[in-house]
Amino acid sequence: MTGKQEETLKDKLKHFLGISKGSSLQTSNVRPASKEVVFTTELLKEIGPESPANNRMKTIKEWCDVVLAKNLEDNAVETLWLSVADLLQPHIIVENRHIAFKFIQCLIKGQYDHLGVMRAYFFRLVKEHSLLEDLPQRLEVFKILTDSGKDLTYFEEETGPFLLQWLPEVIMSSKVSEFLGLIINVIKYNAAYLDANVLSGFVQQTCYVSNRTKSEEDIELCLRVLDAVVCYSYLPAESLYHFIEALCRMVNVERFCQPSWTLMRKLLGTHLGHSGVYTMCRILQESCNLSDVILLRGGVFFIGMALWGSKKVTSLKHTPTSVLPSFQQALQSNHPMVAYEVVLSLQRLVKKYGKDLILVTWDIILDIIEALLGHVESVPNKDSTVATNLHDILTSIEDLYETGQYHGSAPAFFLIIEKCASKRPESSVLVLISYRALSIHPAKEEWVLNLYQLMEKYFRYEVRTSIRLKVLDVLSCVLSANKHLYEDDIIENVVLPQLSHIETDPDTEVRNVAVQLLVDLGQSCMSSKCLDLMDILGKVLQKSLLRSAPQSPTSRDLLPGGLFMKDDNQLSDIKIAGVGMVDIFKYKLFHLPSSHATRAHELLVSHIKAHYSNNYRSQMASSIRLEILQCFLQLRTDTMYRLGLPDRMSDSRLRYSPYVLCQYREEGLDKPSQRVSPPSSVPPSPTTITACKMAVIPFSQTFHAIIKALEMERDWEVLKVVLEQLPALMQNKTLLFTAREHMESLCSRLCQMVSDRSLGLPDILDNTPLRFNKSDFHAFIFPVLTYLASYNAVLDRAKQRDLIRCLEFGLVSKCARICVSALTVCTMEMQTVMMRQLPSVLLKLSQISATVTMSIPMLEFLSSLICLPKLYANFVEEQYMSIMAIALPYTNPFKFIHYTVSLAYRVISKWFLKCRLPFRKDLVKFINKGLHANVIRQIEETAVWRKSEEQKMTIINEDSSHRRRGGSLGEGLKKRPQRLQTSITRGGIIDEGMLLFHKELTETCIDMLARYTFSTCTAMPKRTPVTEFLLADGQTQSWLLGNRIVTITTSGGGTRIGKSGLCEKCSALCKNAAQNGDYSGSGRSRTSSASNRRRHKSAAVSRTVTLVEPLKVSSLDDLQIHRQSSLDDASINGDVDGALSLDRSYSSVRQTMTDDVDSSVDNLLLGLRQIPSDQGSLTPHLCNCWCQAWAEIHIRRPTGNIAWMMRIENEHLLSKSNQDFPLADISMLFIATPENTFDVQSLGRIDSESMEEVEYENLYDKHFPAENVSLAKQGASDDDKEFNIEGVTPLDLAYQTQDSVPPGDNGEDSDDENEHQSMPSDFQSSQARNISPASKSPLRRFNSSPELSSSDSVKHSESLPDLQQQAIKRSYELKQGQSETGVPTIRVRGTGSKENITTDTSNVKETKSESHLAVERDIHPKLQQQLSVDSANLSSVSDDIQEPFLSPLRKPRGHTISVMTPSKEQAMGGKSYLKDGARSGINPSFVFLQLYHSPVFSDTEERPVLLPQNQVISRALNVLDRITPYETHKIGVIYVGPGQAGKENAILSNVYGSSRYAEFLQGLGQLLHLKDCNPEHIYVGGLDLHGNDGNVAYSWECDITQVIFHVATLMPNKESDPNCNSKKLHIGNDYVTIVYNESGEDYQCGTIKGQFNFVNIVIQPLDLQSNAVTVSAKEDIAPIIGHTDTKIISDAHLSVLVRQMAIHANLASLILIRQRTNAHDPYASNWLERLRQIKRIRSKIQLSDQQPSDRKQKSPTEDFTDFV
Repeated sequence: MTGKQEETLKDKLKHFLGISKGSSLQTSNVRPASKEVVFTTELLKEIGPESPANNRMKTIKEWCDVVLAKNLEDNAVETLWLSVADLLQPHIIVENRHIAFKFIQCLIKGQYDHLGVMRAYFFRLVKEHSLLEDLPQRLEVFKILTDSGKDLTYFEEETGPFLLQWLPEVIMSSKVSEFLGLIINVIKYNAAYLDANVLSGFVQQTCYVSNRTKSEEDIELCLRVLDAVVCYSYLPAESLYHFIEALCRMVNVERFCQPSWTLMRKLLGTHLGHSGVYTMCRILQESCNLSDVILLRGGVFFIGMALWGSKKVTSLKHTPTSVLPSFQQALQSNHPMVAYEVVLSLQRLVKKYGKDLILVTWDIILDIIEALLGHVESVPNKDSTVATNLHDILTSIEDLYETGQYHGSAPAFFLIIEKCASKRPESSVLVLISYRALSIHPAKEEWVLNLYQLMEKYFRYEVRTSIRLKVLDVLSCVLSANKHLYEDDIIENVVLPQLSHIETDPDTEVRNVAVQLLVDLGQSCMSSKCLDLMDILGKVLQKSLLRSAPQSPTSRDLLPGGLFMKDDNQLSDIKIAGVGMVDIFKYKLFHLPSSHATRAHELLVSHIKAHYSNNYRSQMASSIRLEILQCFLQLRTDTMYRLGLPDRMSDSRLRYSPYVLCQYREEGLDKPSQRVSPPSSVPPSPTTITACKMAVIPFSQTFHAIIKALEMERDWEVLKVVLEQLPALMQNKTLLFTAREHMESLCSRLCQMVSDRSLGLPDILDNTPLRFNKSDFHAFIFPVLTYLASYNAVLDRAKQRDLIRCLEFGLVSKCARICVSALTVCTMEMQTVMMRQLPSVLLKLSQISATVTMSIPMLEFLSSLICLPKLYANFVEEQYMSIMAIALPYTNPFKFIHYTVSLAYRVISKWFLKCRLPFRKDLVKFINKGLHANVIRQIEETAVWRKSEEQKMTIINEDSSHRRRGGSLGEGLKKRPQRLQTSITRGGIIDEGMLLFHKELTETCIDMLARYTFSTCTAMPKRTPVTEFLLADGQTQSWLLGNRIVTITTSGGGTRIGKSGLCEKCSALCKNAAQNGDYSGSGRSRTSSASNRRRHKSAAVSRTVTLVEPLKVSSLDDLQIHRQSSLDDASINGDVDGALSLDRSYSSVRQTMTDDVDSSVDNLLLGLRQIPSDQGSLTPHLCNCWCQAWAEIHIRRPTGNIAWMMRIENEHLLSKSNQDFPLADISMLFIATPENTFDVQSLGRIDSESMEEVEYENLYDKHFPAENVSLAKQGASDDDKEFNIEGVTPLDLAYQTQDSVPPGDNGEDSDDENEHQSMPSDFQSSQARNISPASKSPLRRFNSSPELSSSDSVKHSESLPDLQQQAIKRSYELKQGQSETGVPTIRVRGTGSKENITTDTSNVKETKSESHLAVERDIHPKLQQQLSVDSANLSSVSDDIQEPFLSPLRKPRGHTISVMTPSKEQAMGGKSYLKDGARSGINPSFVFLQLYHSPVFSDTEERPVLLPQNQVISRALNVLDRITPYETHKIGVIYVGPGQAGKENAILSNVYGSSRYAEFLQGLGQLLHLKDCNPEHIYVGGLDLHGNDGNVAYSWECDITQVIFHVATLMPNKESDPNCNSKKLHIGNDYVTIVYNESGEDYQCGTIKGQFNFVNIVIQPLDLQSNAVTVSAKEDIAPIIGHTDTKIISDAHLSVLVRQMAIHANLASLILIRQRTNAHDPYASNWLERLRQIKRIRSKIQLSDQQPSDRKQKSPTEDFTDFV
């Protein structure tokens, strides 16, 4: 039951129970009472026949809506039908019938669900009512009754035949559309009730309607009917033809094309598919249908789409072969529409399935295409669409052919192409030509003729460019394939006839290809025909580049004579010819016949000369010159004068021609016997050379063309290439020496390009970059000038001066870095000229701003200059100041990296040691101020800035609510610029550890200055055997004083006195001497021999001496000291038996104590009294006093150790002095001399990197005056004066640094005020004085070397100033009386010599002295009180052996003797110490207090600290002693022979090299015998001293450096070590390796595998004793060392340059390694390491000290026993 029925039942139940009113029980056919309409009798009468017609019709109309909307009672439909049935009779008027039909329609529609069998009655009404005028009403009743054909209940079987019968009647009316829609529903919903005949009738009638009607709506309904038949029923076979015909027609209607194809596809997918295709083919083949174009077109379309369309019917199995003949038959209609459809169908077939078609199918297709071509030719103007698609089919076939997927007949196809070739696109003709070219080969008859005909048809008479180019390509291919056998035939019969006049061809592109073909053919042609081809190319090159009238004239194109340059596209063939001629020359250079290369060279030279003579200035002309000049600049020659070029396979290798030589003059070149580099390639055998004819090319003409380019070239791109490649060409000196007559022209031109303003460069150049100024232009010239230094042999001095002046000006240019490197080479190669130019160069360098880019070249220049003493032999104080002014700014840690700062300190130290002693004091002040300005002040400002920032941050943190965003903190950061990646920053943040590091680095520099300002003593002292004897068993104590460790060792004597008055120590010594029989001979004779022995001249060398009268009897201990000091170092170190040294000492003491004629000086020296002759024995206490009166003061400083051997002159309180030793009157030596003071001004430096062009022009005007004066004349005049710019001196520039002085501070007051703060006490207490340069004798010359040479002898005193002579004379007269009392002549141990010397008074008049020498402060105990606590005065005592003018004054023996004594480990620790009470001799604390005690020490750093004698301190001192006060470097050296590049074992296995390599090794250093080396004094870099690493090695040392070279060729090869691991053990672990590469190939990094091989300095030997030096480094160290350019250097100076580069690279490697391993403890020098070790010792003592370290203020009564 439905919900409605359930509700009714509920209502009934409620009514039955009396709950509510209910309704009567309803069945399924019972309507609700509320909706029922009950017809009464009266109502039925009103609509029945009894009622009047008008009233009846009115009532029926009124009830239409009722019956439509209301449900009727049962049987009401039948009653109503019976009441109105009579109104449908034919005799009833039409209006009333239509009202009755309307009522019936409403009745059926309103009561549709309850009609029942009444449906059949109503169907019968429609079927039997035959009135035509009632057709619409009938049709409407049928539609309502059947629900538009969907419901046929009660009349299913009758509907189909009725509709088929009714269809013609409906077709005649206007209700076709409604009826077709009705049929569609009938077929869809009731197809099972439709018989075949009915369906066939429907299809035929529908096809009839579709063919007859023009209404698109009707056609659409027809398609729907047919579609319903196919989809919901089946199509009878008898109606198939009508069905297909109708679709073929409907498909031509654009709107129904897609629906028609969809319906046809459905049909063909059924069982009737094959029949459908057959039917369509039959339609195409029937002749009766040839006129029915629409039908034919539809058939062609459906066949093509069904079989090979995009949505083909896959069930169909027809092949194209079966249907294509029908297409061919349809073409007989000769109608464009049919042809078009056939073309489209073929197009789809070929494009989609062309690769699968078979030969038969292709034959049919080609026949169809041929028929279509005939159709197109018959109506060319009307059938353009067909022609387009037809050619598209041909193109598709061509594509298949080219891809190898065409399976048809190629000849037939290309025959069709050839017929329509004129109308075919160029690509089709190209395919045709390619096909024809396949038949052109020697296997075919008359193939050369076929080639000629092809050229004739498609090249000479063809106008289309691509086709002509294709024919040329065919010709090129034929030549490539057959030139080995038929080259001459093809050239003679085809090439020359067709291309002989190619230069006149109007087509530029064809000319280009033809010329390129000629170039390629000429390059490979080896016959005489090559010259004919080159003649054709020559005609192309000779074409004029000018025309009479321009197309778009511009001022740039206008040339003299009213001519204009041609357009660049018209000159492209000339460029191809020029470039091709270059290629021909490069190829022919290495092939026979050699005449071809000479001809090509002639054409190139003549062509480029024509360019410059005719002033060709177009872009294309410039590109041609560029190619030719590049070829000329790549030329090279070997030592056999064979011309060569870079190998095409590898640009780094050179290949030399065995057939072409460079023309040279034997008398002008070096003889073959001289040393030359080996050839890079194997020379040909003599028989080969004599068998062929050698050609000679004059390179002088080529080089002249290059110089012409420098003179006349106006295109910057060309000139730029010439300038960039000239340096590489100039490395080949053999080649350029063949044109040596042009070298001076080259030098002059380059110098003029820099200095001659009349040339107007670079303003007159074209194609320059935007804002290209003079400084940019000069940046390209200076690199070329750098290589001219190696050609100094062919340049006169005037040209050399011009060169140096230009490079000097280049220091202010953008390539100042290169110019500095060039000047470095000039200092070595042109020393004679450079000597006079060097002062101005240094001054110019001092004016350049210290930038990061310039740092390494500048310091390298200064470092290399040290190795050339000849250049600075005549330096005065200003030059040394200039050098310091250059180096000091690079110590700024806020601006430069760690390596730069370390190298700057190294340069400063080395030059300070090279400076003469008289200049050093003022130089110290200069350096001290520079360090203060560049380092100390920077650090102090940083501290102040950081403190202020911390305070600001504190304020911000305390009150963040009032702070301004981006305020104080940001402003504070702006005040101090961030310096990233400097020596003192890490990641842009200032590192506290690096601040301390640079402070310590400054301390080491100051310590070096304090050590060497007044002396030149070595860094390490050496004890003599006599000193060892005197200090044996003595007492030793050490104190830490500031950054120095002072160790005092006193002489140890015996504790008991024997009967002889000697202690047991002296007694044993004398007894041992007596037993050895040393008493032979008289004492007088021995004394006489001692007095008459020849003294070394260095005995007179002393800084401050006193003139006394010499004794007649000389001291024997002086002789012994002399003898012992001359012993080999091995005896001092214990390598020789110590008995020899001890015996010598015994003999010395025995002779001193037994000879009755001993001199007073010996008695004084040994502490003995003058013994009367009648006395036979010594006073007992005298022996003990002699043993204990000596003390050694040994001071360890960061920059080295120094030691004095001294004897205390004060007597013991219990003993009496027999004589007083009066001091000489030395007041005359303190004569004041004028002091040369310097005023340092803050003048700006020149910053070449950020220099504006205006400033550059100003400097240019000052350096090169406007007058047209040649550089040669200016250089000649400059020899007589020093170069000075605006009067600026290096002193004015020393301390001016960037970012160092705050704005508003001129730096004048601060320097004076802070001078004493930054200068240590060493310098404040120093009293030595320099002499002013103005007070020097005009005839006086100084030797700049600090070492005393063998020629530094004592001079006569005639040239001394009168004041000095008078002082010496007075002092001598005052001492005359004292000589009679026995005052001895002093004998001084020179600090720079190993021998002791003495000078008699007879030589006084023959010696010279200087009045500016200061007097020593420790001559007499009365002067001891004036000694400073610092050790600078101690170091000033040492003798100045450098000065050639020394005073012959002497001081008494017994005063301080400067003796170099080594510090022994036994004195420091390692043995048991006796108590002071158990020891004899002087307590070291006594000596220390006399020298260093002060009532009040300002701070704990100055307060002495007694070092405890324990193992910890002993080990720390041993570690300090093991850190040498000089730098040590180990450098690897390997030799790479021919063919050894990249072969590690072969390289390491070399045991010898070339002669040039051997000479290079000799220049590196001195050859040492390893077995004789003492590792404590000579650095051997880990080499075995017993022969495992060879017997000898090369070593080099200077004042502060020792270098050992691990030379692979000096190390032995071992059979047990085939891989040379023993050599690799040293070389593989070296940071720097020198590679002498004679392999002729590039040396690759990593050839010698090792973890630490950071830098390879590669030496490439060149010809004529020159070398190319390059640096190859790893990525992380390459930017640090900065060597990016190649340096050309001669053999004579190669070793010096490479050694300096290696040392600096190794220093950088050491710094880098330390930064990686221990970033908080960076490395700079061994001096710094020693300073750190001293500070570590202090920290150890402070940790162990229980007393507080803070001592603020001490009273004068401080207990000094705390530190003794």
